Amino acid sequence: MGQIYIRNPRFAGAGVTYFGAMNFRQRLFRFGIGIFIGTVLAYLFFQGRSCSDWLPDRRIRASLESGGLVWGNQAECVWNCLSARETLAEPVASLVYEGEIDWGKSGPRETPRRYVFRYESGPVQEATFLLTEDQSFLDRLELASGQPGCDCPHTEP
Repeated sequence: MGQIYIRNPRFAGAGVTYFGAMNFRQRLFRFGIGIFIGTVLAYLFFQGRSCSDWLPDRRIRASLESGGLVWGNQAECVWNCLSARETLAEPVASLVYEGEIDWGKSGPRETPRRYVFRYESGPVQEATFLLTEDQSFLDRLELASGQPGCDCPHTEP
């Protein structure tokens, strides 16, 4: 298959292609125009979107929030114990957004998917969420060290 050349009418018959007649500055200028137009179009098309919405952490948090949270026995007991002792500033949704996912303890390929969230501060040190197709379960809460214990049944992860 032969190459397709765009002929410049100024050099008709001379066998010089249009792009062959451009110097480096002309090529760089046209390249810059293309980059500028592409950047403007990308900005206009993706103006209201965040760059990190597709990352796993955000998608998991959105799935946990939208699935409707069902409490496990141990988690509900620990939460009630904490609520009786101190006034909790925010509801359970703060557990989903304040924690970092511990990928070493989580099981994203298990059925149901299991995600362990760890917390730097606050009364809860660790929370385990189970995620199915249509529901989210708060399976287990682990209190931070220094917190008085609760008489709740302990479940193994």
